[in-house]
Amino acid sequence: MIEKIKKINIIIFIVSLFLIFVNPVLGNKDDTQRIIKDMLGREIEIAKNITRVIGTSPTTTLPIYMMTPEKLGAWNFDFREDELPFIPEKYRSLPVIGGWFGKQDGNYEKFIT
Repeated sequence: MIEKIKKINIIIFIVSLFLIFVNPVLGNKDDTQRIIKDMLGREIEIAKNITRVIGTSPTTTLPIYMMTPEKLGAWNFDFREDELPFIPEKYRSLPVIGGWFGKQDGNYEKFIT
């Protein structure tokens, strides 16, 4: 009896994995875009392959840099001289675009270019 329950649980697990991973792939005909929905039900279509990300404040920019530095598109602040030795050169040269924190100096045009 216990063996039968184990087999049923394994079958349910395998079918669940199939539905989770295969169904979204079959349901989406466009491989370059995907639709996301917010908590209010609003939908927006975004690219599946995100290549560049920016944050609007240091509290969002720094985690982006820590997790995927190659996708970071810009900084919100200038580095102090004593911080520069810890930042690789290719990331030091990213543009500083400001943001919406403290002095509110973010520039929409810089964000979308």
